[in-house]
Amino acid sequence: MSDQHKPRAPRKVGSIASRLTIVATIWVLALLTLGGMSLSILLSRPLLNGFEKRVEGTLDSLIAVTTITPVGQITVPNFLDDRRFAQKFSGWYWQIVRRNDSAILARSMSMANYKIRGIDSLVPGVLEALPTAGPREQTLSALVKQVTYGDGEIYLFAVAADSRDLMANVSRIDWMLFWSLSMLGTGLLLGVFLQVYFGLSPLRRLRLSLADIREGRAEKLTGEYPSEINPLVHEMNGLLRHTSAVLERARWQIGNLAHTLKTPLAVITNESAHPSELSHILISEQSALIRSQINHYLARDKTIVQAPLMRNQTSLKTVIEPTARTIEKLYQDKNVEVFTEVAAELSFRGEKHDLMEVVGNLADNAGKWCEQRIDISAQAEPAKAGGFFVKITVEDDGPGIPQEMRRDILARGKRIDESKPGTGIGLAMVQQIVTLYGGEINLSVSPLGGLRASVILPGHLQF
Repeated sequence: MSDQHKPRAPRKVGSIASRLTIVATIWVLALLTLGGMSLSILLSRPLLNGFEKRVEGTLDSLIAVTTITPVGQITVPNFLDDRRFAQKFSGWYWQIVRRNDSAILARSMSMANYKIRGIDSLVPGVLEALPTAGPREQTLSALVKQVTYGDGEIYLFAVAADSRDLMANVSRIDWMLFWSLSMLGTGLLLGVFLQVYFGLSPLRRLRLSLADIREGRAEKLTGEYPSEINPLVHEMNGLLRHTSAVLERARWQIGNLAHTLKTPLAVITNESAHPSELSHILISEQSALIRSQINHYLARDKTIVQAPLMRNQTSLKTVIEPTARTIEKLYQDKNVEVFTEVAAELSFRGEKHDLMEVVGNLADNAGKWCEQRIDISAQAEPAKAGGFFVKITVEDDGPGIPQEMRRDILARGKRIDESKPGTGIGLAMVQQIVTLYGGEINLSVSPLGGLRASVILPGHLQF
């Protein structure tokens, strides 16, 4: 067998709970990460902007108060009376440098003998971190501007400030965000777990109910379920009813077959024990009858499971009218008349042989008990959930059945008169078939005076 024709191994599918939890966890972590980064930028940006504006404002003030004479003499008054620039190594410094020879012309008292190095490599007007550490390992960020005076000389004005406090505040904001969002994420993930656990609890109850059915502790799924699972519960209960009905019908088929074979086997046994000239003929006839009955029930066994699926459509008229003619011939000694009233567009959604068995048993039962008349009618009845049912009614002018005996007559083996031929299981078989299709059978008094038997089955209208 080539590789392309080899059957593929079934793909392993994880649990719904794990998939929901993993997807929700990834989604929550992704959102919290993006949200944390956005909040960090949003909260730290004002601090950074404020720091930059203070440095830039200080530099502009320094440039404004500084005077340089044509001979290069520089004068800087007591700068802004800011104590930060008077205190040694306070973290705030300013410096003025002549560009062409990098000579330091003036600097703040806070610098003492320290020199701000690398300012000539900074981009003018942009606050940048200095490449070298400041005094006492301070982390300095500096802003430089170029100024050209009347003598054509270019001077570099620089203000540097220690950014450690600023970065510490930013770091505190980040840590606060981290722990806050971590607690929020933990709560959200706990909520996801609880949501998955309680959200899938109906499925666990469904599994336990199925286990009860398998162990024989229950016959159907019971309890209240969410609206999303209710259709599944209804379908599974329908499948369980169908399976139970199929098994019950199979038992009936076995019982019917055993009952049917009882007489031929008795004849064969009797002829074998007391042979005569006609024994071989009788044995051959009874053997053929047994073979015919077995083939008949085997053929029916193939459709016993498919019948409730209602794949086929059978015209009621094509079954009821031939049955009526058969009943008239079968009971012609009583001059029985069968009247039918069936619309041509009415159809039964199911197997034809099941419809024949229902109508045939009802009509045969009416033929046994009627005086002279049988009425067979069929009509459509709309279903509440949409679609149609067909109601088949068979009634006669016989003695009828007392009300207290109508329920017993539907049970197997319950007969009201042993003087009539038959096995007494016809109506019970009708009930089994009707139940298999989800229909119902009702027995009541007919206006003709006898029994009225009505069955309701899935139907269809053909226009």
